[in-house]
Amino acid sequence: MRRAVRFIAIGIVLVHGLVHLMGAAKGFGWIDVSALKQPIGTAAAFAWLVAAILVVCSAALLAFGVRWWWIIGGVGAVASQAMIVTSWRDAKAGSIANAILLLAALHGFLAEGPSSLRSRYRQLAALRRPAVVGATAPLVTEGDLARLPASVARYVAASGAVGQPRVHGFCALFHGRIRPAADKPWMHFTGEQVQHVRQSAEQAVLDGRDDGRNSGRRTP
Repeated sequence: MRRAVRFIAIGIVLVHGLVHLMGAAKGFGWIDVSALKQPIGTAAAFAWLVAAILVVCSAALLAFGVRWWWIIGGVGAVASQAMIVTSWRDAKAGSIANAILLLAALHGFLAEGPSSLRSRYRQLAALRRPAVVGATAPLVTEGDLARLPASVARYVAASGAVGQPRVHGFCALFHGRIRPAADKPWMHFTGEQVQHVRQSAEQAVLDGRDDGRNSGRRTP
């Protein structure tokens, strides 16, 4: 359901952006657009063209999942509405599409903007990744295994850890499904986790959906 709503919104925004080309075409004298009764000059035609590019680009960025698409979407909606006002009698219906675009951009800002939990996660994870990825450590030796319980020592030896650098931390991408109770529907999710062992620091983000409803849980 959520995916269907997203594709519908992308389609509406894309068509809305392409319709702006009618204003540009009339203003530049490319074609006679009988649906537009009010006059459009060359400067206004250029503004219609810019608005069309912004709106179409926002639809494309949203379709490809670009995190900052909402910036272009918000600017495009404002530019589009400004042009609609100049030709209100002919283009006022486009305000509905702009309202959809603005709502989608607002959602994008709340989900991916600088004050969002996702942004907070990325900031915290960025601080840990150099320590996790770039850390150097002594190698695991047989002497290290001697201090472990026998069963643990056998497991570590069987894993091939002997002769490998000691683990400081890890970055993991994972997916699966969970549910809050045995009689509740499964929720599919994807996740990312960055953990530093020595600093006892962990950052993780989860995105889930339950029957098409957004049920994301994020833990920075």
